[in-house]
Amino acid sequence: GALRAWASARLGPLGSATFRGWPHGESEVWELLTTGGERAFLKVHRRARKFRQERRAYLEWCPQLGGRCPHLLALHEAEPRALLLSSVPGVRVETLAPLPAAHRQA
Repeated sequence: GALRAWASARLGPLGSATFRGWPHGESEVWELLTTGGERAFLKVHRRARKFRQERRAYLEWCPQLGGRCPHLLALHEAEPRALLLSSVPGVRVETLAPLPAAHRQA
């Protein structure tokens, strides 16, 4: 609820939010679609350390990668910790073969 309002304040009115996470429960990933057709991703971290690591990656490393990495649109640093990310073209990594090669490239 609160994060949906926070994301909507940054993106505009949201049309849908679809869960795109993994069953491990370390984080939640939501694909957001605005009523205007803009797509973004909201990643909510359960652990502060993992949030800090990913925040650092988006602030320091991703700008070096150009269009190969999503852009950090906004940070929610209070509980619940979340990153609002742009969408980039591509496919989910688990659809790639061989998977270890995809991980090395990333």
